[in-house]
Amino acid sequence: MVHPLVPFAMRGAIWYQGESNLGDGEFYFEKMKGLIYGWRQVWGQGDFPFYFVQLAPYRYGGDPTKLAQVWVGQAKTLSVPNTGMAITTDIGDVGNIHPRNKQEVGRRLALWALAKTYGKEGIVCSGPVFRSATTEGNAMRVTFDQATGLASRDGQALTWFEVIGQEGEWVKAEAQIDGETILVSSPEVPAPCAVRFAWNQEAEPNLMNGAGLPASAFLGGKPPVFANLALNKPYTSSDPNTYGPDWRLGLTDGNWGSDSRHCFASGNAATFPKYATIDLGSAVAINRVTLGVPDIGSTKTIKVEIGTDGTAFDEVGSVESTLGKAERLTVRFPLATARYVRLAYTANYAEKKGYDANFVFTQEVEVYGPTE
Repeated sequence: MVHPLVPFAMRGAIWYQGESNLGDGEFYFEKMKGLIYGWRQVWGQGDFPFYFVQLAPYRYGGDPTKLAQVWVGQAKTLSVPNTGMAITTDIGDVGNIHPRNKQEVGRRLALWALAKTYGKEGIVCSGPVFRSATTEGNAMRVTFDQATGLASRDGQALTWFEVIGQEGEWVKAEAQIDGETILVSSPEVPAPCAVRFAWNQEAEPNLMNGAGLPASAFLGGKPPVFANLALNKPYTSSDPNTYGPDWRLGLTDGNWGSDSRHCFASGNAATFPKYATIDLGSAVAINRVTLGVPDIGSTKTIKVEIGTDGTAFDEVGSVESTLGKAERLTVRFPLATARYVRLAYTANYAEKKGYDANFVFTQEVEVYGPTE
């Protein structure tokens, strides 16, 4: 598309695109880098200025964090020489993928050109850009570039900050301006290890610098890495299904289907509770169990229990499913050591839903713990 323009002289380029690249995440940086270096090569005019617009917030649906990952990929593009990014988190419209305030978008691009290309002095061309995050007691201290005059745009408490500890749950956090840094903390996370900001497709945060330009999304620190430790692990049932081998195979196979090959079903003995016990292979640290109940059957109340020897178990939580509705249910608890995870099916609905009301069904069980 641009090749016919190559013979013409030009001073620099501006770029506003990316809505269709939502699935790229931080890899979008590699595409931007390829675009910039490619254009510079074919024009043969050296590292000419390349200024671009960070995508505005929009309600894409699906995973709400995907856009934040693209935002981080776009921010990484600033590592390419002679580039600049106009941040637009404060002038978007989450209901319109093409927000109407293009005049302010153009003004912010012009600030980059005036300051960096044409050498105008005294112009601030960027909002706060993340530099580092370090743990400081029960808080995370965040430092920025372009942070002179940090303030709240609307005079209210700073928004869209979250912290996480080693137990692995992101929680909303309070953020306080401290000079040109931000202190972020939550009473729910006494020992935070990471912080993130504007990590949602609908985030329209109020942090800005003294020039009135908004901050860009970031993730700092070292968040814990969690994995499903139950995948393909063996399990036993206190009431084995006798109607064929398939119903006995699907509890930990990684497939959330509700067909007989991928969904666990017990037998239909009238005695409760019934148990399904997963052997993780060794004692490991865990803090979350997610399970799926299909829209078939009468499964109702499920207790989650953990133990180290397969005989003694402690309850860590329970869930209650909705009759006739497929849903995923999660039990969270403080980090604990366990080798065995047991589902105790304590009660079913009396109403029959496709099968005898004494069967219990579970699509899948995932058991999460830190891997680092």
